[in-house]
Amino acid sequence: MREGECGPAFSDNFSQKGDIMSVFSVPDMSCGHCKASITEALEAIDDTVEIDADMDAREIDVFSEAGDEAILVALKNAGYPATLKS
Repeated sequence: MREGECGPAFSDNFSQKGDIMSVFSVPDMSCGHCKASITEALEAIDDTVEIDADMDAREIDVFSEAGDEAILVALKNAGYPATLKS
């Protein structure tokens, strides 16, 4: 490491545990209750999932070991159909 560096750099597309980030559009997400329901649904398939929600854009950034298809199914089953953006 060079002087002034305190640890490895992480890409914006990876969590600290190495999971790849996927971005989902969730048009029906409009409030804190929605976010809580989405979080609960995704934690049911991956108890180490990390989620960042952008309520204005109605998008979630998901860092998870679960695949994108499993995430899409979990969101749909929770009442929040989504599409994969990236």
